[in-house]
Amino acid sequence: MTARKLILLADINSEHTQKWAIGLSNSGYKIGIFSFSAPKTNWFKNYSIECLHKHSNVTNSNKLLAKLAYITFLPKLKTIIKEFKPDILHAHYASSYGLLGALSGFHPYIISVWGTDIMKFPHKNLFTRQIIKFNLRSANAVCATSHTLEKHIHQLINKKVEVIPFGVDLSEFVNKKSSKKDTSVFTIGCVKSLEKNYNINTLIVSFSQLKIKYPDKKLKLIIVGEGSERAALERSVFELNLNEHVVFEGKLPHHLVADKINELDVLVNLSEYESFGVSVIEAMACHVPVIVSEAEGLKEVVDDQKNGSIVTYNNIGQVVGALERLMLNENLRNTIGINAAERVRKNYNWFNNLNQMKRVYSKVLYL
Repeated sequence: MTARKLILLADINSEHTQKWAIGLSNSGYKIGIFSFSAPKTNWFKNYSIECLHKHSNVTNSNKLLAKLAYITFLPKLKTIIKEFKPDILHAHYASSYGLLGALSGFHPYIISVWGTDIMKFPHKNLFTRQIIKFNLRSANAVCATSHTLEKHIHQLINKKVEVIPFGVDLSEFVNKKSSKKDTSVFTIGCVKSLEKNYNINTLIVSFSQLKIKYPDKKLKLIIVGEGSERAALERSVFELNLNEHVVFEGKLPHHLVADKINELDVLVNLSEYESFGVSVIEAMACHVPVIVSEAEGLKEVVDDQKNGSIVTYNNIGQVVGALERLMLNENLRNTIGINAAERVRKNYNWFNNLNQMKRVYSKVLYL
């Protein structure tokens, strides 16, 4: 049987895009990626995945004019569709890529909603709301990574949503506690982009207060990620006299993330809003307890005090208290870690999620 051909309208440099493309390619699909950004590496060549468009002058801006500028790529996309002859067109991101796919007129057409494209973009004004509604109506199937996003979609349009979590590879994200460098140090970590809405400075201040309260404890904070707030966060660390105790790792290649998470005793995510929280379930899979904000997508993943802790994102006292409880009670850390790993095993196994997506493809092909 001839392999099914699939065009992904998606950012070729996104780890999420890469994971979907590789998983589908390994499942027998012939994959082409149409991206607004040029690839930073040739990762796709190892998997017989084609880069169908290499424009490098457009960024994934949230500004409306930038979104509409993407329409200029429509003739190019239509030409590529004629040449590649896909069985399915699948846009990952409901606004920019979603609009381009909708305007292409190709079917079957699928949209995957990622987060801000449905939680923020439609609420800018009436025009952006109508754009998203048009895009979603144009799709033969709509997918979302969480029930939180499903709820936001249903606030705009009454259409069935396939909830397919962006799971983790449970052969990669496993408990490797024996690899920790120094078990005498209580190590706290964060794996997020260094942007304001993730409130990493709140974590830094909370860490400082915990250190003041327990001067004899060996404490370490590892911050993984890059972003526009890095300089400000480094200044905060300096002003709090924490240079010897806080490590900025920068952005790590994804194949190194599991080992880094296994160096942690707890992972913290204090996002103001979050559609899902991949790093949270990656930590949970590694038996690492998590402390998360009460953002919608995080509350969907974490049961407070059972497989993690939920705090108010800007409440330093709550964050310190949650860290303190875990630091002083190893049995509690172990119990929560075991519960967390079991929740991920049941709900967020990447290969099960990949099979869910393949079933959606089969369904739209035989509509």
